[in-house]
Amino acid sequence: MYIHVKAFPGAKKESITQETEERYRIFVREGAVRNMANYRVREILSNEFGVPINAVQIISGNQGHKKVVEIDDRALESVE
Repeated sequence: MYIHVKAFPGAKKESITQETEERYRIFVREGAVRNMANYRVREILSNEFGVPINAVQIISGNQGHKKVVEIDDRALESVE
């Protein structure tokens, strides 16, 4: 499954908001340094979807605010 994420690094408070079925806004405390914000985005999404972090991959947008993220469907099925 693919979702679209708009990430906001360096936020004072972390949060995730689902705007539509496949669009999310994620605020993370980590700055956009040494890929720390991207890693935290993946952690938040893995918690949100109940999958391991390695089932969450950023497909595009590693260096930008807008990202396309793949959630491994097989990991979702194995949790159920």
